Amino acid sequence: MKKKLLSLFVGLLMCTACTSQDYDDDDSFITQRITDNQDSHQGFTDLVFFDNQFFLVFRESSSHAYGADGTVKLYSKGNDDKWTFIREFKVDGFDLRDPKFSIHDNNLMLYIHGTTFEGKKVVGFTDYNSSYSVGKGWNELQDVKLDNLKSSAEKLKGNEAWPWRVTWYKNVAYSVGYNYSGIFDLYNSDNGLFFKSTNSFSNIVKMPTEATLRVSNEGQFYVLARRNYGSAIIGRSNTSLSDWDWLYEIPIVNFGGPNFLLTGNNNMLISGRENDQLVLGEYDMAEKTYNRLLTLKSGGDCGYAGMVRKENFLWISYYSSHESAKGSSIYIAKINLDKLKGYKE
Repeated sequence: MKKKLLSLFVGLLMCTACTSQDYDDDDSFITQRITDNQDSHQGFTDLVFFDNQFFLVFRESSSHAYGADGTVKLYSKGNDDKWTFIREFKVDGFDLRDPKFSIHDNNLMLYIHGTTFEGKKVVGFTDYNSSYSVGKGWNELQDVKLDNLKSSAEKLKGNEAWPWRVTWYKNVAYSVGYNYSGIFDLYNSDNGLFFKSTNSFSNIVKMPTEATLRVSNEGQFYVLARRNYGSAIIGRSNTSLSDWDWLYEIPIVNFGGPNFLLTGNNNMLISGRENDQLVLGEYDMAEKTYNRLLTLKSGGDCGYAGMVRKENFLWISYYSSHESAKGSSIYIAKINLDKLKGYKE
């Protein structure tokens, strides 16, 4: 498979004109449009702070699905408000989707999923990794493989499942992989390139799919998972990963692009799409209750947020179509947690 790692306008290509910044009624957050959409579909974002700068990544194509093969665009930002284009990732014959950052030691990794279609049928999965190191920049794409040992009603070319987000803990990479034929399992890897299934999950109904995994400072593993035909669910396990306690259902059906951060008291700040809008909520571990905190400026085809907490501000990247006649654009929200109504920490 021929791979291309394109670098366009090397140097200082700035993002085209952004809208003015918008404040909500209580001055708790600012929203900025990052891309000036030209009728393309821009979406599936992620955000990270590394090497004293923000990195933003998203997919661009002619449509949400079944359009031109998606490419992945990477930007960075220092202390000002200007986002600088770094490079574009493209693989011939694959629709690149859902790029996600992952930090391991002194390296920043970018994981990218690729899907092959025949018409509107998914026939193959492939996955890639690019790494960034201080002083060296980004390397070229490497293949990411799964062991393909789980059974599936529909055999796919390449990887058997879609490892949706990768999280490192104590030199092991973890990811929850899924496909639409029933695979939903935890995978792990010693090198971040070859992942083995663990058979950790069982009997989770209502089609679980996209899932984010994070680990607390005490070594507790948490998973927030979308279910296409049911409420989102939260699972917890100790470091043995042999037993999972599915704590709670977030009362949002088909919760698109679930993401979360653990707070200082091990509550969860949760983002995802609900009823065609991006929402931010908080899950209280002790009370086992969910409270919606904020609906961000969004609408229609939207969501898939990246989340970074820096000091007491929460930065969220996302996409939305509420200002676009066709397609969607990329946005960044900066939320002052000290002023956010209902936030407990």
